[in-house]
Amino acid sequence: MSASGLRKTTPVSMRTDRSARQYGQTTTRIVSRVAALRVSKRAASGLGLKAAKIALIDQLFAFSKPCDWENPNSRPIVWPSNETLARRLGICISTLKHHLHGLVQAGLISYSDHPTYQRSGRRDADGKIIEAYGIDLSPIAMRFDYLSSMAEHAELVATKTKNFNYRRTILRKEIRSIFASVFTESGDCFPHAWQYLWARLEEISDRKPSKLDEMDGIIAELTTLRNDAEDAFDVLHNVPEIDTALSKFRPLQTTTDKSNVHSCNAHENPNWIYHDAQKSSSAIKHDMTSKDCLDNNCRQQGRQNDDAFNISLSLIQNACPNVREMLPDIFINWQTLRGSAAALCKAATINPQVWLGAQQSLGEDLAISALALTVEKASFGLVTNPSGYLKALVQRASIGELYISRSLFALTKQTPHSRVINELNQMQHH
Repeated sequence: MSASGLRKTTPVSMRTDRSARQYGQTTTRIVSRVAALRVSKRAASGLGLKAAKIALIDQLFAFSKPCDWENPNSRPIVWPSNETLARRLGICISTLKHHLHGLVQAGLISYSDHPTYQRSGRRDADGKIIEAYGIDLSPIAMRFDYLSSMAEHAELVATKTKNFNYRRTILRKEIRSIFASVFTESGDCFPHAWQYLWARLEEISDRKPSKLDEMDGIIAELTTLRNDAEDAFDVLHNVPEIDTALSKFRPLQTTTDKSNVHSCNAHENPNWIYHDAQKSSSAIKHDMTSKDCLDNNCRQQGRQNDDAFNISLSLIQNACPNVREMLPDIFINWQTLRGSAAALCKAATINPQVWLGAQQSLGEDLAISALALTVEKASFGLVTNPSGYLKALVQRASIGELYISRSLFALTKQTPHSRVINELNQMQHH
């Protein structure tokens, strides 16, 4: 059947038309023109309307009179032509039709059509509408309570979002100020143990909350992080050994492996790593010990240094419960974890050549961390192509955008229920 000459009907437009036809019944609430205009503009953000559609609402109400809203037996209809509205708004007619359609889909207007779809109307000597065909504004009156509630909610969200942004900025500045003081007081060095707090700050800062409870959660985490940093700062001034000041806040990356670390220079001086303390690279000195290090290949790769030093054996273990279930003894020490690479590749059907490439590019320990992360995500169906995912991690490392520690921190925060939900969502997408 041809739709030529017919107005397109959608579920929303049908509901709006039905609402408009109910206008004038005994239960109809009389709403003034000013109140209708105000509530439609207040609810605009909640309805997802932008400035152009709000300007169109203003223009439509400019053709409406207060008396149009006082008589429940006559709907508030306006009949300006598309040419007139487009000229007033300074847009083309096709764009105007797009915005009118948007107001229909938002449930603010409907059409009271003439048989020929022409807009026209007549008023009596008192200015009251006798007959009108055009754009019907009565859905605003019919949905007045709903729009008022939506407007209040939108204003509440806007206020809370503004307060959240303010509080988040203040907390981050307070935490960064502590970090800056530690960096300066340590002789332009950043103690290794403080890297954990820095990683927590980066992970929290990367989140973009969409709900009010998520905002509250981020503020609570930042407050806790600030308190931890302040406590650590106090400990720092009472403990002679600066690099152990945070030992009570973060389990060190211990291993029973024999040290196989070589110095970066011919004199076997302490290795130099790089830390993005204030989004810029600064050379800092760190003692390389057999108890607390990742392999030397990772340390020599720019931005990978910070990520590597944020990863501990306990972090991987907490983030990868499925890996631990597959191989119960895998997290005894780093040597055991490295030696399990072949079993992990087999479990997730990862191409051995991809694994070898990851080792060459990332170094043994960062590579095995990436492999464990890949296998864990694959076990929940979050990764459908484990080999491709591991290869993508290597590619991200080559451009300095690999942050395995952040992904591991995020996994530790996920409950089994939330992981199942993520898996179901992934299945729906595919």
